[in-house]
Amino acid sequence: MIGIGIIVGPLFDRGHFRLLLMISGALCILSNFMLSITREHVFYQGLGMGLSMGIMYVPSLRILSHYFTRRRAFATGVALTGSFIGGVVYPIMINNLINSGGKHFDGGGTPATFRLGIKLNAALNSGLLVLANLLMRQPTEPSKTTKLNAKEFLKEPDYILMILGIAMSVLGAFFPVIYVQLFSITKGISPDRSSYILSILHGASILGRIFPSLLADYMGSLNTLIPVTAGLGSAILGFLGSGTSLKTPVPIDLFIHAAPSGHLLSKLEPRRVTRKCNLNGSSFSRLRT
Repeated sequence: MIGIGIIVGPLFDRGHFRLLLMISGALCILSNFMLSITREHVFYQGLGMGLSMGIMYVPSLRILSHYFTRRRAFATGVALTGSFIGGVVYPIMINNLINSGGKHFDGGGTPATFRLGIKLNAALNSGLLVLANLLMRQPTEPSKTTKLNAKEFLKEPDYILMILGIAMSVLGAFFPVIYVQLFSITKGISPDRSSYILSILHGASILGRIFPSLLADYMGSLNTLIPVTAGLGSAILGFLGSGTSLKTPVPIDLFIHAAPSGHLLSKLEPRRVTRKCNLNGSSFSRLRT
């Protein structure tokens, strides 16, 4: 998902946003539907979805800087509330569809309910991606400074340190999202209730997407990321203290984790790098490297 950025960046800078959005949308829809007919140990659709998300994610955020000259951090945070809505709705929807309407969480779903759930999810994604293609456009002239020189990247200490910091922070932010539902079951939460854990996590993240983003416009994005990253690390360590007989700490840890992770992900946008580093050429492609 992330590595494709070195190819996507120059294309975006040359004004090919519409092409990128159409290709990524078509690949995402195809991969979604292929998941419904996949077999065990066949993961090519995961590669397709990863590539499609890598192509569309940051270009969709970068477009905002073409429309907002002031309050850009806040605008980015508001735009990413869309992922908060999806993060609340999708886990509940898919869990209930796959697990036979929520009646058999302990035993799981059947192959038929899995296929139906994934197909309905893919159909919903198709409609949303078509809508995005109709509404989003790149208004400014394409950049002419798109020549890439990989050696120059390594000569900028600020850039290297920032990329390493972002990589470690994102690893910490996404790790709980992947395993939190299974983790909650091991800590005594029933399978039917654990299906809502991921929605709680995404729902609470709206606090980090909106309010810290308001401060970032005045204090600077990097200045707000420092305490946010520290809070994120503390929240992740808090998961280690969740007792097997206590059901309350897991939701509380999720709430504490959600706010800083929401702000962190809303600030991973190219202009943060261009302000801090001396980037000649495609700032976007360098960030996504």
